[in-house]
Amino acid sequence: MIITTLLISLPAIAALLLIIARYRKHCKKKVQRRSKETWAIGIYEGKSPIELFPPKGITNPVLTAQEVTDISARFVADPFMIQNEAGYYLFFEVLNDKRNTGEIAYAFSQNGLQWEYRKVILRERFHLSYPYIFMVDGEYYMIPECMGSGGIQLYRATHFPDEWQHSVPPLSKAKIALLQRLIHQFFTTTIAGTFSVMLASQKTSTCSLLKP
Repeated sequence: MIITTLLISLPAIAALLLIIARYRKHCKKKVQRRSKETWAIGIYEGKSPIELFPPKGITNPVLTAQEVTDISARFVADPFMIQNEAGYYLFFEVLNDKRNTGEIAYAFSQNGLQWEYRKVILRERFHLSYPYIFMVDGEYYMIPECMGSGGIQLYRATHFPDEWQHSVPPLSKAKIALLQRLIHQFFTTTIAGTFSVMLASQKTSTCSLLKP
């Protein structure tokens, strides 16, 4: 009886050891893959897109995953900057490490150089990145990259910059025409690969301040 039980158990033990070995291999590859995801955000300035330099008095990157305080972040990337009378707002993707999904957060600056991380402002069941912010008739709108949603999603700021809601408003013909031009611009600058002031590298995703 003891010999029979032992013979039956050996294949089960071998199968369990094989499962454990494969799981460890999977975890090791996952750690290695994540260790290569070192995206961060830096600021550069210059007279043209091909003459950019780090501004004096700052050290790039100006924003990293370590500055994110409200979620466990793997990296930050895909910045988009907008300015109003209050200062500079930098919207960007934060990769939520627990969800393995991109969310949109923002940081604020008085001078466009020193940045303070604020919070995540938009999360969905699908991945979000490349937030594109624009204003129509005094209202702020956002179109992020969200291929996982199966379409283009439009969001409106109910309280700029930190409160947004999915928006399908009754737009006038003028607004529709303007939105169509903005969407076309969004695709030509971020998808078709034409001119854009957002420059990216594996270590630093840069958002440039172009000065005349």
